[in-house]
Amino acid sequence: MNHIELWLARVPLICFDIVEMHMPDRVTRQFGVHQDIPSTVEVIDRVNRRGRQDTNWMVYHQTFIKRWDQHLDHIYQLHHTRSSRRYMEWYWKRTIRHITPPPPSRLCRTTFGNFLNICYIFIK
Repeated sequence: MNHIELWLARVPLICFDIVEMHMPDRVTRQFGVHQDIPSTVEVIDRVNRRGRQDTNWMVYHQTFIKRWDQHLDHIYQLHHTRSSRRYMEWYWKRTIRHITPPPPSRLCRTTFGNFLNICYIFIK
């Protein structure tokens, strides 16, 4: 694995006006590594370039760039064990595990109002 310290760094990713946090602790399970309950994502104000063609983004995002420069101080530590019981309890409370067709009682309505009701259930 090349540059593991980069993809394990919990730092802002910056592209001109766009800043988003890289959250490696939220995807460790995909790599066969211990998954703990993910930490909350830092809320970053969204800006866009409309009307800001003269903005110096290096100055504007100075604090995020500084954090990126210190990425070695923010490395997420991997744990090569199975997911914890605490994580699995958290996961099952937040996951839709099965997608099943609706029961027959929700189908085959004859009036238009009931049809709209059915559509609302599926869209919701």
